[in-house]
Amino acid sequence: MYKKIIIIFAVTFFIGVYAFNNDVSLIERHNSLAKQTVNTPSVLSTLPTFATSLQNPKKNQTQKLSPPLQAQVPQTSSIASTIARIKEQQERTQLQDSLISDHEQFKRYPEGNAAIPDVDHDPVLQRYEVDERTTMNEDKSMGLTIWSDKKFYLKTDTVTVFAFVQNNEGKKLSTNFNAELLDIRQQKIAKLAFTSTGDNTYQTSINLADFSSTQLSAGIYKVLINDPKHKLIDAVTFTLTQPDIELTGEFKERIDSDGQLLIEVQVLIGANSQYYVQASLYSATEVPIGVTQTSIQLSAGLHWLPLSFAGVMIKDAGENGPYVLKNVSLAKVTIPMMRAPLVEPGFTTQSYGLDEFKN
Repeated sequence: MYKKIIIIFAVTFFIGVYAFNNDVSLIERHNSLAKQTVNTPSVLSTLPTFATSLQNPKKNQTQKLSPPLQAQVPQTSSIASTIARIKEQQERTQLQDSLISDHEQFKRYPEGNAAIPDVDHDPVLQRYEVDERTTMNEDKSMGLTIWSDKKFYLKTDTVTVFAFVQNNEGKKLSTNFNAELLDIRQQKIAKLAFTSTGDNTYQTSINLADFSSTQLSAGIYKVLINDPKHKLIDAVTFTLTQPDIELTGEFKERIDSDGQLLIEVQVLIGANSQYYVQASLYSATEVPIGVTQTSIQLSAGLHWLPLSFAGVMIKDAGENGPYVLKNVSLAKVTIPMMRAPLVEPGFTTQSYGLDEFKN
C-alpha cells in the first residue's frame, strides 16, 4: 500500500514541478535542442558533455529533444481522493502524515510562485551560476578544470575563460594550452592564447566587439581547450545573447484584490516575440521570500509587466514590508534562449504588514 502511495505522490510531484517550471523547462529544452544540432568532429566525440568538477561538482547533461512519452499517469482527482482517504484514517503512519503535509504544501501557492528557502536556492541566481568543469585523463592521475566568468554575454562584453591542470594530489601543474573559438557548427572563428595569472592558472579573453555581426551572431559558442603536454582536452560553452528586453527603471506596486503583492515593471521591447521573466522578492533585511515567473507575447515598444507574489507566500516568510525586488532574469524565448545578464533593480516597496495580505 505504501509503495502505491509513494508512486502516486511522486507522479503528482513531477506533474506539479512541470507546471511551475513550464517556461523554465521550455528554456532548457530549447538550449538542449540547440546544442544537439552541433555536428561534433571525431576529435571531440570522445569528450564527456559535462565532467564532474574536482571542487564544485555539477550535473548539466545535454539530452536530445525527444517526442513526449505517452505515459499513463493518474488524474489529479485520483490523487486528491487518495489523500482524502488517508486523512480519514484515525491511525496514520509517519509516512502518511508526511505525504499529506507535502501535498498541502505543494498546492499552497499559485502557479508560477515558489518560496525561496535561502539565498543559495534563489532560482534566479541559480540560472547565472558559472559551470566549472573538470575532465580527467585515462588513468585519473590529473584533470583539466575550465570555466568562464559568466554564462551569457552581450555584444559589447568580454568573455574571460580560465583553465588549470591539477594532479590527483591537488597540485596545479605548469603547461601550455592551445585554444580555439568555435561556432555552433564547430567552425573555427579564431585562435586563442592563454596567459598565466599566477599559481599555474591560465586565462584568455575574447572581446566580442572585435568581431563583426556576420562573424559572431547571437547564439552558442565554444572555446576548445587542448593541453598536449598532459593529453587533456575539453571545451566550455557560452551564449552571445540578444535579449531585446530591458528594464527602464520605472516601477509601480499595490496589493491587488486577491491579496497579492503586485509589482509592475516597465520594460522596453526591441522586437516582437515571446518573452520570459523571473524575479525574486526579499525583505528589507535581505531575507529571501519567494520567486515569481511569467511568459508573455510582447510587441516592440514600452510595456508594463505585472509580477505577482502570493500573499500566503509572503505571510509564510513572516517578514513585514518594505520588500525588495532583488533579482530579475529577462529573456527572449528563442532557440537558444536569449537571456539578458542578471538584473538587480533594488526596487523597494512601501511598508506593508502581514495582515494586509490574504491566504
